[in-house]
Amino acid sequence: MTKDAFDQYWDWREKPPGSRLTIPAHVYHSVMSLPEKDQVDRRKVNEAVRKDAEARNAGKTVWIYFNSPGAKQRQLCDSEWAKVFASAKLADKWLEQNDPEGVAWEYKVEHKAASTGAQKTNRSVWIYAPENARGSAADPDSVKVFASRENGETWIKKNDPNGRLCEYAVLSRC
Repeated sequence: MTKDAFDQYWDWREKPPGSRLTIPAHVYHSVMSLPEKDQVDRRKVNEAVRKDAEARNAGKTVWIYFNSPGAKQRQLCDSEWAKVFASAKLADKWLEQNDPEGVAWEYKVEHKAASTGAQKTNRSVWIYAPENARGSAADPDSVKVFASRENGETWIKKNDPNGRLCEYAVLSRC
């Protein structure tokens, strides 16, 4: 019997000490993006995983690697602060060659709802990170990714008027 995302997450979360049980990264990321109170709701967990899979399959996500904290301090807008990949496979290949201990996080690319329809990820994206992420690797939960500067600026006006956006190329091959 195949377990749903909810069961996979809770089996992993409640594993005994020393267990080597793992959880697929996409399930973990989807569940952790939910408020804590929703992580115990089977319907909400499975729906979050399903929606994230739909976005991934439609090409509406990117994978981002942030320069590790131990490396030279980078600033938002520095080309080395983040690497953006079109797929997990590309991110894994780059990490294997450049930072085997590193991690790339998956992000939905925010599109303007009405006008872009099924638009896929562009050749570049605009990244917002809060002020406290500007001198080191970002907290993956605080980063927002936008398909256009306009989408990002609209979000910033509502949520962080002092925020900045920076454009990063989406690597579609390594």
